[in-house]
Amino acid sequence: MKATKALLISLCLLQFVFFQAAISEGGITQSVIDEYRQVKESVEKLPQTKAGKYAKEIVENASRSILMAREGLEAGDEKRMKEAIDMAKIQITFADAVAAERETAEKIEVLKAELRLLEQKLNDYLSAKGVTR
Repeated sequence: MKATKALLISLCLLQFVFFQAAISEGGITQSVIDEYRQVKESVEKLPQTKAGKYAKEIVENASRSILMAREGLEAGDEKRMKEAIDMAKIQITFADAVAAERETAEKIEVLKAELRLLEQKLNDYLSAKGVTR
């Protein structure tokens, strides 16, 4: 347990050092780093949303974009980092839209099945009464 905590603290410190190195080199502005953190957090939450259920492939692509942004950060390449962040933001929006579309399509199919059932019941009722539509 202590070893796990020590490893976790070491990894956090290492990540902090990477951020500080990128800032001190003047390669990455603080605003881009802040944007990276915000988008990274959004991407990490995606698997627990409807996008995680209905648009897994897009969520995976967004995760890859965040990895590319991190590589840009570690390399001190703000342009590459910013491009990857922008791509991840687009992928987040796309994943949400695809999830909404697929969820709606599922609901439509359920409603169509209910409609067919009700139509059959109506036809059965009318046939029993000797009425044709």
